[in-house]
Amino acid sequence: MLLNKNIYSLYRYQCLLIFYGKRNKTYSVVSALSNNLNSTMKTLIDSKEYKKALNLLYEHYDISTDFTKNMAIKACTKLHDYNEGHRILQKLSPTSLNDPYIQTSLIHFYMQSHKVDKACHLFSTIVNKSNPMYAAMFKGFITNKMPEKVFDLYDKMEIEPISVTLNVLFNACARIRNDRAKTIGKRLLEKHFNYDQNDTGVFNSAIHMLMRFSDVNIAEDVFHSMKNKDIYTYGAMMKGYNDNEEYEKALNLYEKMNVKPNEIIYTLVFNSCAQLSNDRAQIIGKKLLEQMPHIYRNNNIILTSALHMLMKFGDVSHAECIFKLNRNKDIICYNAMMKGYNENQMFEKTLDLFESIRLDLNDITYTILLNACAQLLNDRAQTIGKKLLEQMPDIYRNNNIALTSALHMLMKFGDVSHAEHIFQLNREKSIVTYGTMMNGYCMNREPLKCLNIFNEIKQLNLVPDEIVFNIAIGACSQIGILSRCQTVVDQIPVHMQHQLFIQNALINMWVSIFNISYSNNCV
Repeated sequence: MLLNKNIYSLYRYQCLLIFYGKRNKTYSVVSALSNNLNSTMKTLIDSKEYKKALNLLYEHYDISTDFTKNMAIKACTKLHDYNEGHRILQKLSPTSLNDPYIQTSLIHFYMQSHKVDKACHLFSTIVNKSNPMYAAMFKGFITNKMPEKVFDLYDKMEIEPISVTLNVLFNACARIRNDRAKTIGKRLLEKHFNYDQNDTGVFNSAIHMLMRFSDVNIAEDVFHSMKNKDIYTYGAMMKGYNDNEEYEKALNLYEKMNVKPNEIIYTLVFNSCAQLSNDRAQIIGKKLLEQMPHIYRNNNIILTSALHMLMKFGDVSHAECIFKLNRNKDIICYNAMMKGYNENQMFEKTLDLFESIRLDLNDITYTILLNACAQLLNDRAQTIGKKLLEQMPDIYRNNNIALTSALHMLMKFGDVSHAEHIFQLNREKSIVTYGTMMNGYCMNREPLKCLNIFNEIKQLNLVPDEIVFNIAIGACSQIGILSRCQTVVDQIPVHMQHQLFIQNALINMWVSIFNISYSNNCV
C-alpha cells in the first residue's frame, strides 16, 4: 500500500515537472522573442527609421514589453505624429502608465506636440518624480518658448538635481540670460559643483552658460579647474571667446589644445581668424586649412567658414580654388563666396556666380545680390536686381533684411515709386526699414518725404536710433528751413547729442542753413 502511494506521488511529481517545464520553455521562447523585438526596435530608432519601428510594434504587439512601447512613443515624438502617439497611449495598461521610463517619454511626447497642459497634468500625477522627468519638463518649456516656467518649476523641485538636470538648467540659463537666469545659474554652480567629479558634459554646459553671461573670467576658472577636458570643452571655451569678441584668446587656447580638432574646432578657429585678419590670424588660419584632413574637405559648414576667412584676408584666388574643389556646394557656400566678392568690391563676380547657381535661393542670397546690384548701378545690375525682386517668393516678401536691401537698391536706381510701393506692402516694418526709406529720399533729393517718414516713426511710437536722427538732420540740411531743423534737433536725446557723428551732422546742417539764407538774401 505504501509502495503504491509512493509510486503515485512520484508519478504526480513527474507530471508537474513536465507541466512546469513546458511553461518555462514557453516563457523562455516568449522572452527571447520579446528581447529580439526590443533589440530590433532600438536598432530602428537609432537608425532613425521611426515608421518601420512603429510598424514592427503593431505586427508584434502581443509580445511587446514596456521597453518596446517606450521606444514606439519616442518614435512618435521624433515623427511629430501626435495621433499615432495617442493611439499607442490608449492601449497602455495601468502598469505601463506607471512605468517611469514611459512617463518620461510621454512628457517629451506631449511637449514636442505642444500639448503643454497635458504634460503638466501628467507630471503633477506622478508620485515619485525623477531627475529625467524634471529634465523633460524643462526641455519642453524651452521648446514651447516658456522659459520662465523652467525656473518656476526648478524653484518647486522636490529632489536634488543631478547631471542630466543640471545640464538642461545650465542650457536654459544660457538661453534666457535675464537677471533671474543669471542668479539661478550661478547659484547652481556654487551649490552643486564638485571639481573632483568626472562629468565633463556638465562642466561644458556651465562654461557655455558663463560665456553667454559674459562672465569670461569665471568660465576660465571652471575650465582650469577641470581634471578631464574633452574636445567639446575646448569648443565651449573658444565659442565663448568668439561670442565675447576675445578672438586672440581663442587662438591662444587653440595653440595649447592637446586633442585633435574636430569640425567644430575648425569652424571656430576659422571664424576667429576671419574676425582678426591680422598677420598671426592669417598664418594660423592658412596653416590650419592646409593641414585639415580630407574627411573635412567636403564639409560645407567648415568650408563656408574657411571661405569667409579667406575672403576677409582678401585672398580671393585661394577662396575660389577651395570653392571649385568642393563637390557638394550648397546655397550657404554660394552665399559665402558672393558675400566675399561684395566685401572685396568685386560685384560683377557676385553676379557672375549668381548666374551659375542651380539651387533655390534663400533670404541671405537675395540680400547679398540686391546689395551687389545697388553698388553697381549699371544696366546689367538693374536688369538682374529688378528681375530678382519680381521673382522673390512670398515667404521673403516680409523679411525685413531682404526688403531693406531691395529698398536701398531701388532708391540707388532712382526708382523711388517702386521703392514706395514695396515699402507700403511691407506689414512688419522695422526701424531699419524706415531708416532705409528716409535715406533713399535724401539720396533722391526729396527731403520733405524723408521728414514725413520721420514723423510717421514718432506717431507709431517707434524709437529712432542714431542713424535715423543722422538722416533726418541730413534732410534738414537739404531743406534749409530753420524752424523744421530746430524741431528735429529738439527731439534728439541728450546722450545722442554728444556723439561725434551726430555733432558733425549738426554742424553741416547749420552751415547749410546759413549758406542757403545768405544766398536768398543775395538774390
